[in-house]
Amino acid sequence: MSDNNLFLRQQAAVDMDALQALSVGLIGCGSIGSSAALYLGKMGVGQLSLYDPDSIEEHNWSNQLFFRNQIGQPKVDALRQNLAQFSESKVITICDAYDGRTSDPLLISGVDSMKSRKEIWKVVRDKPNIGLYIDARMGLEVLTIYALNPCIKADRVAYTATLTSDEAAHSDPCTARSIAYTPAVSAGIIASYVKKLVNIHSGRGENPIPFGIVFDLATMTMMPLQHA
Repeated sequence: MSDNNLFLRQQAAVDMDALQALSVGLIGCGSIGSSAALYLGKMGVGQLSLYDPDSIEEHNWSNQLFFRNQIGQPKVDALRQNLAQFSESKVITICDAYDGRTSDPLLISGVDSMKSRKEIWKVVRDKPNIGLYIDARMGLEVLTIYALNPCIKADRVAYTATLTSDEAAHSDPCTARSIAYTPAVSAGIIASYVKKLVNIHSGRGENPIPFGIVFDLATMTMMPLQHA
């Protein structure tokens, strides 16, 4: 089967040549990361670099797109196995925290702590090759997603102000922080952002990617976030 047939239904919606040439770094392969990787792979992203030092744990399994018999495996290895069945993407696995060793122009963070976000930001903010950095955050039914260009000072300042402490970020008990459909919605929004970026660079015309959004699934409301 040709690539044209694989992606026939979306060819008029996105520049497939640009999408298949795109390299995306995915930091964190748990709830948000495993879902986002599969959506991006199915959409036709050419290369995915997966960063995560952890293994799949039983108490997190219901919110992550892994098979039950993969519990205990390193997340990046299990996700690479799954992507081989769901996509044509080239996959690079790094069983470690993000350290900037790949040169992906688009980075997506799906980590679950402010401490990790701060460490990632120390690397990301000084890399001029990164054209878009997406940071997806998740509560039980609330998504907050930031999308910014680290080379733009206003973006850097506004995003840095969102990096609070973990104590301030997590007010819910650990048994009320995630449910299966919330990372799936997050992954859909992330994939939409990637499609927008590709089309903007290809001159196809797209609405601008918002700096941030908050989507409350409990009330079905979405609110854009602007620079302060």
